[in-house]
Amino acid sequence: MSAQGMAAQGAAIGKYIAYGESGRQYLKSVRQPTLIVQGSNDIIIPTLNSYTMQLMPHAELIIYPDANHGSFYQYPELFVEQANQFLTWTIQKASIVPVADRLLFPALAPGKGDNE
Repeated sequence: MSAQGMAAQGAAIGKYIAYGESGRQYLKSVRQPTLIVQGSNDIIIPTLNSYTMQLMPHAELIIYPDANHGSFYQYPELFVEQANQFLTWTIQKASIVPVADRLLFPALAPGKGDNE
């Protein structure tokens, strides 16, 4: 990572930490289904932050044991399986998220968009 990239990441982390209670209130307002993936030994972004992210009403948390910041690289097959489960669940339960709160380009259901 470049020095500029590291500085930008540090600034972003600092802003995240500085939000305090208002940041937690913001997380509670996020209605988009969110998959949070982290390793149990992440020293770049402390794992404890992932638990805070569960303040989002439709958040799902996966913490991989004995993994670090690149946990999905350490558990690639399991990550793909669990990400697919999350996306399938999100599509099936789309009615829990009001249309106005959804992303503009939601994930497609399996088979949709394929060159069938």
